[in-house]
Amino acid sequence: MTGMDAARTGDLRPPSRRAVRRAVRRSFGPRRVLPSVVTAALLAAAAIILAAEVIGALVGRSPGVLLPIVDLARLGRSLRWDDVLVLAVASLLAALGLLLLLLALRPGRLRAIPLRSEDPNVVLGIAWADLRRYVARAAQSVDGVDRARVRVRRHGVRVRAVSPLHDVAGLTEQVHGAVGERLSALAPLHRPHVRVTVRHREE
Repeated sequence: MTGMDAARTGDLRPPSRRAVRRAVRRSFGPRRVLPSVVTAALLAAAAIILAAEVIGALVGRSPGVLLPIVDLARLGRSLRWDDVLVLAVASLLAALGLLLLLLALRPGRLRAIPLRSEDPNVVLGIAWADLRRYVARAAQSVDGVDRARVRVRRHGVRVRAVSPLHDVAGLTEQVHGAVGERLSALAPLHRPHVRVTVRHREE
């Protein structure tokens, strides 16, 4: 039964964690368009250059402009499959292919931070930059805080606040409480760990 079928039949049971993770990854997973385009372009360029050089060598028109096709062909005729050079090149190509495969399978960073939703058929999220500004405003709402810098990681939020007050005792707890309250209202799917540092602003 799909999510729409469940909605029509009135079955709004909470989805499983696996279903939630799959929906989040499908909605906010990294697209990786640039690495894919660059890899495909490099492979296509290498294939075109190799084909052009081989065809040029076969028809006798200036072979070896970019690749020494004649020397490579002579080397290929003198090598055997169990030669060290052949095994080394094959191992290098296999390692490169395995590396590309691992990079493709690596989850990567989500494009947005998933938020909880009362509807199991709805996936919500907030951009990383928007969350930084959201947390910074929460920190700056505390009396005695002049400005705040925020760094957001996958499982943590780091807040560095600056105060014009010489005595910053108690401000750390206040900022931590304000940020925690805002995060509770935002309701991220995975509550990040919050670390707060408050220092006096030097004139």
